[in-house]
Amino acid sequence: MESIEYKVLLSDDDALMAIVAEWYMEEWRIPFEKTIAKLKAVTADPSQFQLVLFENSIPVATGGVYHHVGLLEQQSKFKIHKHWLALVYTKPRIRKNGFGSKLCGYLEKMAKERGILELHLFSDTAVSLYERLGWSKVEVVGYGSRNVTVMKKNL
Repeated sequence: MESIEYKVLLSDDDALMAIVAEWYMEEWRIPFEKTIAKLKAVTADPSQFQLVLFENSIPVATGGVYHHVGLLEQQSKFKIHKHWLALVYTKPRIRKNGFGSKLCGYLEKMAKERGILELHLFSDTAVSLYERLGWSKVEVVGYGSRNVTVMKKNL
């Protein structure tokens, strides 16, 4: 039987930050140092957070609620939205087993507990997942060489 636990990343969780940075490098080619700097900034700001999901005491998924996401650099009209669900990642070998859904649900619960009433996200690969989780499409926009769907959810 699987045991699921969630941990909010803290500023001194260096080993866990390194794991998340490796995942983001492998998945999206985000430089290791850039992820570490982002995580340090997020953990220093109580209005943002990064969550790690553990299965049987092993970290297997992560994601966060941030004020700034890369899309805002190219689509500044979305800067009016202050809370973004972002960088949701599950280890490839266990995808399609509900971990992403569980992680998103917990991220949403934590955001609501912190007084956040609305979240936004953007995706080009998991739109159907987010629709199943109750997210609504806002608009499809260009982001680099791809089109992404911006979505929102009222909490």
